[in-house]
Amino acid sequence: GDTLYQIAKKFQVNVNDIMSLNQLSSPNLMIGQILKIPNNRSIQYVVQKGDSLYSIARKYHKTVEDIKKKNNLTNNLLTIGQVLQI
Repeated sequence: GDTLYQIAKKFQVNVNDIMSLNQLSSPNLMIGQILKIPNNRSIQYVVQKGDSLYSIARKYHKTVEDIKKKNNLTNNLLTIGQVLQI
């Protein structure tokens, strides 16, 4: 009887984040299916040489737009030592 909506509400996370983290193409669940639940805590990440928004987003299972929005970024430019909230 579980639904992604109920699970997301219980853990106070977004349904799309659960789907993305678990590489689900559909919100339908199977009995006994194991799901990874995103950590809703904010992480501070210090930009390193060679980093891009795309590589950071992939590392933390986020989208570039999520990171830009959370950090009020208007472009994709990063500087070494910049602190980002993930």
